[in-house]
Amino acid sequence: MKRNQILLVQWPSFGPYHRARLAATAAYFAEQDLSVVAMQTASKTNVYAWENESKTSFEEHLLFEDMTYQEIPGNLLKDAVYNLLETVSPAVVAVNGYSFRESKTILSWCANNRRPAILMSDSKKNDAPRNFFKELVKGRIVRKFSAYFCAGPAHRDYLIELGAPADKIVLGYDVVDNEFFRDPANATNKATLPGLDADTPFLLASSRFVPRKNIPLLICGYRDYASSVSASDQDPLRLIVLGDGEQRSEIEAIVGEDSNITLAGFRSTADIVAYYHAASAFIHPSLQDQWGLVVNEAMAAGLPVVVSETAGCAESLVKSGENGFLFDPKNRNELTEKLIEFHELDTPTRSEFGKRSIELISGYTPQTFATNIFNAFNLALEGYEPHH
Repeated sequence: MKRNQILLVQWPSFGPYHRARLAATAAYFAEQDLSVVAMQTASKTNVYAWENESKTSFEEHLLFEDMTYQEIPGNLLKDAVYNLLETVSPAVVAVNGYSFRESKTILSWCANNRRPAILMSDSKKNDAPRNFFKELVKGRIVRKFSAYFCAGPAHRDYLIELGAPADKIVLGYDVVDNEFFRDPANATNKATLPGLDADTPFLLASSRFVPRKNIPLLICGYRDYASSVSASDQDPLRLIVLGDGEQRSEIEAIVGEDSNITLAGFRSTADIVAYYHAASAFIHPSLQDQWGLVVNEAMAAGLPVVVSETAGCAESLVKSGENGFLFDPKNRNELTEKLIEFHELDTPTRSEFGKRSIELISGYTPQTFATNIFNAFNLALEGYEPHH
């Protein structure tokens, strides 16, 4: 392998977990006498408004500082991406997904300059209804990549179905900074946070308030659980839900005057750490999630988890009866049953569930990301032949 080769890693916008991955990758590549350059298209999107960090431990290029991602005209985006690629001249480019505007531009640049590209993906087949003809087109795009870095088994299987060679696929894409979420020193003072002014135990959920996140079913399933437990002369765990979004009014109406449920709103990362460390368990009820990084965060903080079986992380991170439970997110009764099942666990067993979460998530760290994207980097270069 030639020395001082560059891997360019691209995402539309950088959040904390992107930065943790990039910092670990830059450090690991430096040990191999290789370099990492990061391309961020915009610091804000219509979905996320992450703060842009002025100091990083890796080389970073922000293409558009004053526009949200969706506002950038296509011609300006193409020119900016091409200009940066020409300047950096990477040996390999790691591309976020295959359907973004940058993806097509980067693939074009790679083809014209005879450079291999890595597809970073956490798409899986059951994310949405699939159209046969669209899948054919998608397959043609996917086969233009020289290596693949994806999240888990379901994501690997989908790539293979689209035509990716199995021996060119590496897993381990979806990780967060476990150490940050594990350390309570990173938490806000809980006395200042909604729902944490009481010492009574609670269940926690954290999500955008959009239909696919399934918060209305969570609240209804929780209510059924609370009623069942109360009927047995026991005190139910409270429910705290973090987040905000288009369904806020609908969700507030469902909650009504229920004093056992707290809608704590959108919170900072430090606030979320405080909630993780005060909670008894974490619930992720999403109807559709390519992965579900909040589950990584909760497990890193040592929480048992109750997770939708359709979340991309479910197969890899949740071992039923060991660190939590899986449930059908369309089945309110099944969610209720799992909450009752968790409620009936004694304190030592709940503690063991939390310890098992920490064990299971220990294989999903920024360092895991770094070593695995390095493997994908090598696979992309091995026997590389330009695609036509």
